[in-house]
Amino acid sequence: IGELLFAVNQQVGSNIGFYIGRGAPKTVANSTQDALDSSKRLVFFNPLITNEILDGSTSTTSPNIMITGKTGRGKSYLTKIILKIIQLSNAKAIYFDPKQEMRKWYSAVLNDQTFKADYPDEYTLLNNVRFVTLDVSDKTNYGVLDPFIVIDVRHTMGQTQSGEESLKATVQEIFKQIYRDYGSLIAETELDLAINKIIQKRQAGETVGMLDVIEELAQNEDDNVKHLAKFLSGKVTRSSLSLVFSHGESEGLKLNNRITILETAGLTLPQHDKAKQDYTEFEVASMIVMTVLG
Repeated sequence: IGELLFAVNQQVGSNIGFYIGRGAPKTVANSTQDALDSSKRLVFFNPLITNEILDGSTSTTSPNIMITGKTGRGKSYLTKIILKIIQLSNAKAIYFDPKQEMRKWYSAVLNDQTFKADYPDEYTLLNNVRFVTLDVSDKTNYGVLDPFIVIDVRHTMGQTQSGEESLKATVQEIFKQIYRDYGSLIAETELDLAINKIIQKRQAGETVGMLDVIEELAQNEDDNVKHLAKFLSGKVTRSSLSLVFSHGESEGLKLNNRITILETAGLTLPQHDKAKQDYTEFEVASMIVMTVLG
């Protein structure tokens, strides 16, 4: 874990930070104790060091982390440990919780008066976490994830992709997921032109959103393009896509707290082994929401 996931060198992965476990060299062990006994290498994690440049390197030591493993092997548990370490480090973090399981555990602990009396500092730490729930049944959430609101179109130095490029790529991906097998080359070309036009309006300071792209298509003289606009309009007024499509009137998602746990209510996520072409309409909408969150 230390060398392959949290850092690309042993200095950060093994010697510095919060202890989270041991790296077992054995690929097969007869028991948990056997696995522990086989390893003398401790694994540490320090979120402040792993994202710094060390030893004259031109890039950060550990820009990304991926935790993989079979069901029930501790991925979520490890993730929660990392979140706790970040809280103790006084760093800022957003924790995405589409299954809404964290609120249940936090509520159980915070409502325990014995815990509050015995561990006041721990109670204060947990109580400072802010929960934000994106619920499509609440109309105040409509459009809070609209890419035209979420993504800054200003060009930022040091980024591999400009805000404009990121916005266009995200919007194109959303529409591509919605109309997977629909439309013609002409319709797709006109969609691309409509996206560019609305992005230009956004750059000019106008209040626009995803719905404006559809309305731009609806004004096209080509019947295929008009049908595409009608098709898209019918799709986005239902399910969790209401979180993503708007005219840009929403203030967007406010994530100013140091530790925010972002929940999404009503998502229907597909099983990992399900082919994309077999996704239901609700699963497609849920995946689009997760795309924008990402």
